[in-house]
Amino acid sequence: MKIVLKASEDILGHAETSEARTDPPMGCGQAAFYPTEFYSRAEELFRRKTLALPPLDSHDDSTIDAVETELSKLHLKLTTERGEPISVVGFTVLDYRQELPDEPLTLEFYGIHHEQFSRLFPGHYEAYEASFKRA
Repeated sequence: MKIVLKASEDILGHAETSEARTDPPMGCGQAAFYPTEFYSRAEELFRRKTLALPPLDSHDDSTIDAVETELSKLHLKLTTERGEPISVVGFTVLDYRQELPDEPLTLEFYGIHHEQFSRLFPGHYEAYEASFKRA
């Protein structure tokens, strides 16, 4: 299954849920992000936001706030490949390609509700719970 990032109706790229690293109780995770030609609409903004976050900065709130204001003008949203809206508290695309050329773009998302998270990432809750069981 794919998580699709759109600006209005233009598809900026997608992430494969099968490749995601997740934290099920928090409803968050990361997955490699595969951009389309439309990604250039948001690329510079996501790059500026990435530079304002640790480990590259100590967390520059004024830059992050300014970038978030600009990103909001793009009407960004996450959907499934079938167009179902994905309700999240937040998301970003991390871009460390200048510092780490072999590092892919990463879609990072936070706060997906339990029910939707379970549909998008089948088996992740079970694997998380199984990690606490003793052999």
